[in-house]
Amino acid sequence: MTKRSKKIIRGGVVLGKKALSVAGRILIELMEQVDDIKFTETHYRSIFSSDLRAERYESEEGRRLHEEKMKRQAIKRLVDQKYIKLREQGRRMIYELTNDGKIKALKILIANSEKYYKDGLICVVSFDFPQAANEARRVFRNFLKSVGFTFVQGSVWSIKKDVSKEIRHLIELLKIPRWALVFEARQ
Repeated sequence: MTKRSKKIIRGGVVLGKKALSVAGRILIELMEQVDDIKFTETHYRSIFSSDLRAERYESEEGRRLHEEKMKRQAIKRLVDQKYIKLREQGRRMIYELTNDGKIKALKILIANSEKYYKDGLICVVSFDFPQAANEARRVFRNFLKSVGFTFVQGSVWSIKKDVSKEIRHLIELLKIPRWALVFEARQ
């Protein structure tokens, strides 16, 4: 049986045909929520469609049971990794995205985006970390490299993808805006 994948569109960002993990889908869905980034079990069910390995199951009930199991496992992993927090509110369970969860969701969005600039524009990231923040510089540089940015010179990196908004948000969450700049430029 061949594995089918579809383009996934989240928050105006076209994600690749790469199959996202259940946990990745949860993080991206949470990231799309307005302001406080909270959602309920009822809303959570809407994230998943029957395409999640459902072709293995003959019955609709089999698909539903499989999806429920995958959700529970993914939520447990996300809680263990401290990407989401759970709390009860009356008879409902509320899921909240932590700061680390927001960062992880943005990294997934940036890495999987297939939205490209038109008219020869590129996203340029320039950074200048102080000597005391060598580790932060290394981690940030490796992240840029891992999501497809190319080295221009010194601490200047560029990409043809339209991810400047996501990179700016990530820089804010990482608390490094005084050391990193994002801008769009003509190639």
